[in-house]
Amino acid sequence: MKFNIKPLSIKTKLTLFFAIFSLAILGIMWISQVLLLETTYNNKKKNDLIFLGEEITANLDSSDLNILINQKSFGNNNNIYLLNQNGMVLLPIEIASTSNNFLRSNLFNAMITNLNNVDDDVVIYKLKDESTSYVYCAKLIYNEETVYLYINSPLEPVKQTIALLSYQLLIITAIVILLSMVLAIIFSNNISKPVVQMSKAAKKLAKRDFNVVFVGSSYKEINELAETLNYTKSELMKSDDMQKQLIANVSHDLKTPLTMIKAYAEMIRDLNGDDKVKRKKNTNIIIDETDRLAALVNDILNISKAGTGLDNFEKKEENISEIVMGIIEKFGVLEEYKSYKFIIDVDTDLFSICNKEKMEQVIYNLIANAVNYTGDDKKITISLKEFKDYIRFVVIDTGKGIPKELLENIWDRYYRSVETHKRPIKGSGLGLSIVKSILNAHGFNFGVDSIVGSGSSFYIDFPKIID
Repeated sequence: MKFNIKPLSIKTKLTLFFAIFSLAILGIMWISQVLLLETTYNNKKKNDLIFLGEEITANLDSSDLNILINQKSFGNNNNIYLLNQNGMVLLPIEIASTSNNFLRSNLFNAMITNLNNVDDDVVIYKLKDESTSYVYCAKLIYNEETVYLYINSPLEPVKQTIALLSYQLLIITAIVILLSMVLAIIFSNNISKPVVQMSKAAKKLAKRDFNVVFVGSSYKEINELAETLNYTKSELMKSDDMQKQLIANVSHDLKTPLTMIKAYAEMIRDLNGDDKVKRKKNTNIIIDETDRLAALVNDILNISKAGTGLDNFEKKEENISEIVMGIIEKFGVLEEYKSYKFIIDVDTDLFSICNKEKMEQVIYNLIANAVNYTGDDKKITISLKEFKDYIRFVVIDTGKGIPKELLENIWDRYYRSVETHKRPIKGSGLGLSIVKSILNAHGFNFGVDSIVGSGSSFYIDFPKIID
């Protein structure tokens, strides 16, 4: 049986995070300051004793040994003696010169016993009868005699210190937990509030309410998210408007040929009778309008396929020069009967990797676009030239040109020029969008340069095949 666990909110997660973090810090403080305080203190005391013993041993032959022992004794509250084998004090001299110059027998015996229990000449132990002291003993050679270095270092009582620290930590724990909860609520509200607002705005946007505004906050990431969502909203608005335009434009394009087909079909039925010439003329018009409808439907299907990634095509090595010249030949009738001037500068045998069918469609659409929009001189320049790393195909018209702010829009599938051109090439107005989809699928560089009043230049960069 599966359980669907709802994800936690930002506010809840932040509160839990602060609580866990605070408890972790407090736990470390409790362990280090209370539970480990005595152990840490004892270890430090032992290390200090070892260092002190090694320092005195290193200065055993020094003339200032007595001064060093006195300094380390009085300055650090230590009892330091250099003893002979009978427990008599040799150093410091101030004690050796008195009548009480023997180490107490129980302390001396404990020292000898502990030294005999280890293989080393150095031992550290706690006095059994004085658990508040650590003793360092070392068996040494001094003035060619066996002597003992005895250091007694008292331990400060830490039980009261631990009790005091525990009390303080209890107060600090309560304050930290309370403070962490307050900060968690403040921070979580500060972070979650704009996210919640954006979530509500996004739900309105999903219902096509384009009046929503995504507001950021003092956090960089949330500001970037707000900017992205506002950009998405503007693109959706643009897409929505263009879809409405497309529906209107396509409806208009469909309505005109359908009206023509119906009218000429009725004319054949009612008026032409057996007049073969009129019947042929009218049926040709019906066929032309039907072809126009078919072309429009095909363009829309091509756009849909390219947009959804359903049009998977094979790419291989192709002769781009032959493709371009083959398409140019189809436009030869315009040069012969419609006074168009095609200026052609195409290098031969230039090869690239592409899909031949799709490239024919791209080149046809670009030349057809130039035919539809070129100037009154009806001049169109077509070139295909080889450069170092690529092959560039260019189509130039002499039309009115395109304003700089509209250059990006001409590739959009929903964009339609406000101008009407009566040219011999029939089209759906979707040609450049198809060009963009195919070239993007190939990964080719392409673009347009245009000067208002001087025409436009469309180009494609085909990758060269490097041997």
